Amino acid sequence: MQIDGLSVTLRARNPWESFDLGLALARRTGADLLLAFALPYATFAILVNLAAWGYPTLAMLIVWWMKPLFDRVALHVLSESVFGETPAWRNTLAHWRAIPRTGLAYSLTVGRFDFARSFHLPVMQLEGQTGAARRERCALLDRKVRSHAVWLSVVVIHFIYVLIFGLDGLIKLFAPVGAQVGLGLGDFFGIGSAEPALASQYLFNAIFAIAECLLEPLYVAAGFSLYLSRRTALEGWDLEVAFKRLAARHAALARSATMLLLCLVIAGAPGHDANAQEAAAPSAEKTAIDSILAGEDFRQHENRMVWRKKNTDEAPGPKPDMAFWMKVARTVAEVLRVIAWIVAVALIGWLLYFISQRLGWFKGMITRRRAFRPDMLFGMDLRPESLAADIPAAARAMLAAGDLRGTLSLLYRGALRSLVHERQVEVREGDTEADCVRRVDSALPGAAAEYFQRLVHAWARLAYGRQGPDPSAASALIDDWSRHFAPRVTTAP
Repeated sequence: MQIDGLSVTLRARNPWESFDLGLALARRTGADLLLAFALPYATFAILVNLAAWGYPTLAMLIVWWMKPLFDRVALHVLSESVFGETPAWRNTLAHWRAIPRTGLAYSLTVGRFDFARSFHLPVMQLEGQTGAARRERCALLDRKVRSHAVWLSVVVIHFIYVLIFGLDGLIKLFAPVGAQVGLGLGDFFGIGSAEPALASQYLFNAIFAIAECLLEPLYVAAGFSLYLSRRTALEGWDLEVAFKRLAARHAALARSATMLLLCLVIAGAPGHDANAQEAAAPSAEKTAIDSILAGEDFRQHENRMVWRKKNTDEAPGPKPDMAFWMKVARTVAEVLRVIAWIVAVALIGWLLYFISQRLGWFKGMITRRRAFRPDMLFGMDLRPESLAADIPAAARAMLAAGDLRGTLSLLYRGALRSLVHERQVEVREGDTEADCVRRVDSALPGAAAEYFQRLVHAWARLAYGRQGPDPSAASALIDDWSRHFAPRVTTAP
């Protein structure tokens, strides 16, 4: 896999961030992803329903079962978009035979019951794994994230039925008074007593296919992005790729902004003269429109709102005894009221705790050991074996050799190691460098916190902007590091 060609930022993400990345990728591919999936899927659904006319439930099950075949088309578009340019939907459909079909038989048999299939699909289609190799690869990827992939499937299934029920309500809302139209969902799920009409069943099949066309590409994109994030965490793809891409993107934006500014300066003068002439001489059409709108016919306003009962011609039936259901409703209301109070109290308590942590109200009153001590933070290795025994001496040697980046990296990693593993400064998973600076500011004395902020600023300017400090400033950072972050030596009694 050529990670240099990736068009997404390579960094460690939790599963929820990975899903957000997948949705962003789906939005970027846009119509090319939607049409490449929806056109063949909808065509297949129409053909199956026509071939199985009179058996709508069987037709719906066949279309639903064959869905993994069309998921490969969506994954092809997404993978091409990530590793290059998004292919046009026409090109995708014209070259559908080139889409890998490795593991297709498994996907349409045993794998059809896999609730993490969008997460496992790249293993077969992009990596070409089958049999025991596929099982071992999926088992490795599933560690820590399989539950998230399963919940993704559950959530998408619920959203599909949200769309179906919503479209059913929309149809009934615009139906004429007295017309019995809709999908007959109550009859489908055994709530009604009548057999649903054939037209209602095929309408249900059509709405189901529309919902699948809208949501299935998002499902494949979310599973694919989780796969990319998991491979990033397992294989340690170098963050230097992201830094190079970021620098190139900033340079391109700067050139575009310069050209745009130049065009605006050139086009500004003639455009200003033309606008001034238009404002000075209103057209005859505008004068005629203003005179008509000023007439009495356009000054009369009336608002009416009338409520009318639907189906007034129907004979009233016997009123059901609702006493039992009223008791159930009151009981449920009491339970919900208790739950609401519990949630409100918990929310207020969490808010007070959050504010106290930010403002340091109880700093020093409660001693707590850090549960999260990462070996990697912001892409930096904090393991003891990766750091020199004498960090200032090693940093001076790097500075003397002209390796300014290595000097600042060593000082930064050493400071992070001291903060997290020795001084018990709380760093949460998902914190940014700015969050880390704020936590150090509230946990360390003013001089140490000020030095750490200066060190982070110098490293950020070098890593992201390629503007490092001069050698004298770097030497001062080395001198101050020993004063604030030298290892603590404990003497035996």
